[in-house]
Amino acid sequence: MAVRATRVRRLRLRTTFRRLTFASVALAVGISVLQLQSAADESPLTVGASSALIHEASSPDVGVWVVEGTSPIRLRAGLALAEAYASTPSVGTSSAVAARVVVTGKVHDVLTNATTAGELLSAMGIAPDADDRVLPSIQSPLHAGQTIRFDRIRVVTRTMRKPIPATTKTTYVDDLAPGEVRWVHAGVPGFLRETFRLRILNGEVVHKVLLDRLVMRAAVPALREVGSSDSSASGTQVGEASWYEAPGSGFTAAHPWLPFGTEVTVTNLATGESVVVVINDRGPFGGRIIDLSPEAFSALAPLGQGVMQVRLTW
Repeated sequence: MAVRATRVRRLRLRTTFRRLTFASVALAVGISVLQLQSAADESPLTVGASSALIHEASSPDVGVWVVEGTSPIRLRAGLALAEAYASTPSVGTSSAVAARVVVTGKVHDVLTNATTAGELLSAMGIAPDADDRVLPSIQSPLHAGQTIRFDRIRVVTRTMRKPIPATTKTTYVDDLAPGEVRWVHAGVPGFLRETFRLRILNGEVVHKVLLDRLVMRAAVPALREVGSSDSSASGTQVGEASWYEAPGSGFTAAHPWLPFGTEVTVTNLATGESVVVVINDRGPFGGRIIDLSPEAFSALAPLGQGVMQVRLTW
C-alpha cells in the first residue's frame, strides 16, 4: 500500500525533532556542567575535552559518555544525557552507573554509560600503555559503585654524578714538636658517575637499581704531618670502609698505597670496636679508604650495612 505524502512528512518531522532534541540536550548538559565547575565543590576532570565528555567508540553503533560529579544537579544532567542517547538508537546503550576513578592518585566521582573499565578510561581520554597499571583490568565489566584505579608507571635509566670526598692522610715525624701539625698539601675531591634504572609510579621513584658506577676523577687525600715523640707510630686515616670478596680468607684488606704486609688497626667510629688486618691487595679507588675481607668487616658491622666510618692506624 502506498504511503501518503502527509504521513511521510510526519515521519521526517519526528526524526528531525529527535535529532534536534538530542543535540540541544547534549549542548545544554555541556554548558550546565561547565557553568557548575566554578560553583561546585567537586574538581573538574583534568583529562578529556570538558567535564561533559562524549566519546565515540570504534563501532558507529556504540557511544560512551562520562560526566564528572554525583551531586543532584549533575546527576540530573547525566540522566538527561542518558535519555538523549536513548532517543537516538544509533548511539547505543543509555544505562548510567556511578563509579569512582582514581587517576594517578586523584579521585574522580563520575556518571557514565561505559560497560567496561577500559571504555570508561577511554572516555576520560586515558590510554594505558604496557607499563601502566589498571585495577581491575580494562576488560572488567563496570558495576555501580565500583572503583577503577589507574597508575602511570615509567621505567627509565638515569645517570647521576656523585661527589667523592677527599680524606686526610696523617704521618708522624720527628722534626716537629709533639702534636704540632704541618700541612703538606690540601685534599682534592673527586666524583663518580652512577647509572640507575628507576621505576616511577605516578611521578614518584619507588624502586632504584644501580646498573653501573665509574670513577671519573679520583679523590686526592690531604696530607698532613704531626710531630710525635714516638717514631713507631706510622700514621692514621679516617674515612669509609667497605668490604669485598677478598682473595683467600682471614683478616685481610686492600689499601690504595700502604705496603703489603702492613698491619692496620681498623676502628668502627660508631661502636669503638677494632680489628687488626694485614694489607695484601690494592683498592678501593672510589673515595673509600680501605676494603676489608668479609671476616674483618663482619667483626665490626653486619655485611648488609655495606660501608662504615672507620679510623685506620698503622
